[in-house]
Amino acid sequence: LLANALARRPEIRREFADGVFWLTLGQKPLIVELQRNVAKELGDTPLFTTPEGGCERLRELLKDRAALLILDDTWHREHAEAFNVIGPRCRLLLTTRDAGLVSALSAKENLYEVQLPTTAEARAILAKAAGMENLCALSSDATSVIEECERLPLALALCGGMIHAGTSWSDLLEALRDHDLKFLSEAHPAEEQHANVWKAINVSVRALKKWERKRFAELAVFALDTGAPEAAIETLWEHTAGLTSRYARELLRRFTARSLVQWDEVAGRMTLHDLVHGFAIGMTPTASQAHQ
Repeated sequence: LLANALARRPEIRREFADGVFWLTLGQKPLIVELQRNVAKELGDTPLFTTPEGGCERLRELLKDRAALLILDDTWHREHAEAFNVIGPRCRLLLTTRDAGLVSALSAKENLYEVQLPTTAEARAILAKAAGMENLCALSSDATSVIEECERLPLALALCGGMIHAGTSWSDLLEALRDHDLKFLSEAHPAEEQHANVWKAINVSVRALKKWERKRFAELAVFALDTGAPEAAIETLWEHTAGLTSRYARELLRRFTARSLVQWDEVAGRMTLHDLVHGFAIGMTPTASQAHQ
């Protein structure tokens, strides 16, 4: 969000008059295709077929230009290196969960660590997700929910979505306290803070009916970074559960209300947050069975 806001600032666009390029990498990016997209936007006809060839050509194209390259969701250094092609008037901005990756590419002072929201901001996030305009209406249980979630925005959104769907604060708090998903957090030793998110996801998913949980788990077959259009989800659920298009759309709306999925009305696409996608994968027996 911060990188997105930065890219839209008028002074940034004036400074980088030759373009601001947003490149979503993820875990398995198509490097050459992304390099070609940048080259085309710079007026070139890309003929390279390898990342090395792309680096060489982009370096030539950018040597005298003023451009900003934004690498979103960067996981591996070699992926970032494929775009480390900027000239003296260019800049490279990347978002990542791996602070070591930033320091490996640049000086330590170029690392900005996004902090957790304050308690007041966390209350605002929870209230908005719960559909409540008056922050003062949040109960003492809501304060305890914030403490259980340790102010993690995704966990707050999931909990707020459950309140909006009709779950009581006391029931939600009790569920959060009872479902200590230690076995899940141990699978992610590098992300200990996410144990509370797993707990919130689990509570939100368990609140669904059994057949709804199966449909949610089936969303794991769609790609992490690109998600899926509505028609693809309708086709899948028609095959697995005999749902009509109307009921499939209604179920998607319920999942969106619970903050289990993100829905882009303009693009007509569903995406899953990385952690929610990982949770859905954990609900499936094997990847091959899910895709079958």
